[in-house]
Amino acid sequence: MHSIQTKIQKIIIARCEPGDDLYVSLDQLVQENDVRSGFFQVIGAVSRARLGVFEHGKYEWMEHEGSLEISSCTGNISIKDGRSLVHGHAVLTDHKGTVLGGHVVEGCIVDPTAEIHLHVLEGSVERRLDKKTGLWLLDI
Repeated sequence: MHSIQTKIQKIIIARCEPGDDLYVSLDQLVQENDVRSGFFQVIGAVSRARLGVFEHGKYEWMEHEGSLEISSCTGNISIKDGRSLVHGHAVLTDHKGTVLGGHVVEGCIVDPTAEIHLHVLEGSVERRLDKKTGLWLLDI
């Protein structure tokens, strides 16, 4: 295991409107506030979901139409190729309790709202390509 220590610099609270793309909104919040390292939590709901699962060296995508609760959405912010990168995972549930989960990407459409708590950390954390896994891992 590798680790570093840092401190919370500030917390930003935001709310998405119906029709907002969750990933785009998170990315916009991060870029507008020049966040170079941090983590976030989101609760709310979506009317459409697009999630990814990394399997056999590549991402497989799943899409779902219909109301879903954001039971949990967490992630982090780091630097990849000089730009802040939002990396998040979500657990979504429908009215029957069926659970979907995966990597949050563009295509998760908020309805009626999503509430974001973004914890901005001091400093920055970079990502580097790990040749063994093919993933961009935290460089710590």
